Amino acid sequence: MIEADSDLIVCRRDIALNPVRARMVPAAEEYRWSSDRCNALGLTDPVVGLDQDSGHLGSPGA
Repeated sequence: MIEADSDLIVCRRDIALNPVRARMVPAAEEYRWSSDRCNALGLTDPVVGLDQDSGHLGSPGA
C-alpha cells in the first residue's frame, strides 16, 4: 500500500529498474516498453502521456 509520496517514488523506481535487475537492458531508459524515458528523462513519446505525478519525482538531473 502506498501511503506517502516517498512510497510512490520507491515503487516507481522499483518498477522502472525491474528490466535492469533481470539483465534485459543495461539501463531502465533502454527498455522498449518503459515510460522511464518520459517520466525520468523528460523525453516525449507518442504513446506515453504526461505522468500526473511526475512533479513528485523532481526534474531530471535533480
